[in-house]
Amino acid sequence: MKFTMIFTASLLVLLVAALAGATPGIQVVGCEEIPPGSDQWFYEYFVCGGPFSANDLHIALSQEEIDQGSQIVGCSVPDMPGYTCAFDATTASYYFPTIGPFTCIPGEDGMWLGITILTPDGFTIVTESWTLDGVPVGVYGTSITCPPVPTEKSTWGVIKSMY
Repeated sequence: MKFTMIFTASLLVLLVAALAGATPGIQVVGCEEIPPGSDQWFYEYFVCGGPFSANDLHIALSQEEIDQGSQIVGCSVPDMPGYTCAFDATTASYYFPTIGPFTCIPGEDGMWLGITILTPDGFTIVTESWTLDGVPVGVYGTSITCPPVPTEKSTWGVIKSMY
């Protein structure tokens, strides 16, 4: 029953990704500096690759980021069977049940992967390495940054009315 739910959820993500025109790489859906002013950023994201089968995703800081003092200080996975993560100062590794061929993981809206990075500018360049039982199946260079904040079109009248 659980496998069926995960498989069904994965198919839903495939459909959503196909409709959204998902591109390979980390797709940040939320970020927060915790605590404010600390240079420690927590990012929630989903990630797109494939289509290929994989059961590991390894995120590694670029040498430039390491030289600037950036560090990975945490990782998290959704509360779904088979999802785990481990990290050290320069890498975060995510392990999940074999899914494939897939486009994006994890498989449910609102069930994001997480990574916490100590970085001075809230922008980090990384390499994503996808593996199936330790064998590389895809590698992408990408960046992790906060998504754009939506803005409202304002007029002088709207601004004036606030005061």
